[in-house]
Amino acid sequence: MKKNIRGIMYTGALLAGLSLGGASHAAQPVRLVVAFPPGGPADTLARVLAKELADELKDSVIVENKPGANGAIAITYVMRGPADGSVLFLSSAGAIAINPALYPSLPYKPQEDLTPISLVVHT
Repeated sequence: MKKNIRGIMYTGALLAGLSLGGASHAAQPVRLVVAFPPGGPADTLARVLAKELADELKDSVIVENKPGANGAIAITYVMRGPADGSVLFLSSAGAIAINPALYPSLPYKPQEDLTPISLVVHT
């Protein structure tokens, strides 16, 4: 089965990752989907990170907040996006490590559907 290239970042005690995979983003801006509402620490981190990514990529990076369901709403939204690295995910450990253990019928499998790349924050 072909592995999808999807971006993931998460705050808290876990790793963060970006899957940019050399994809061309000229046709659309990069979207950074945050699993928390605007105004909190994860949103603030996402906005700082978005500015730095935009400078590095020389392209727009748009922060989209999709709070709820311990990150499952945001990750499901990311999974519906293109698998080209143009949609990235910022969340806590919940959507990645906790939800799969608690809910057997999730529409995603983090280890198969997402590609972690680097550490963003460790608290």
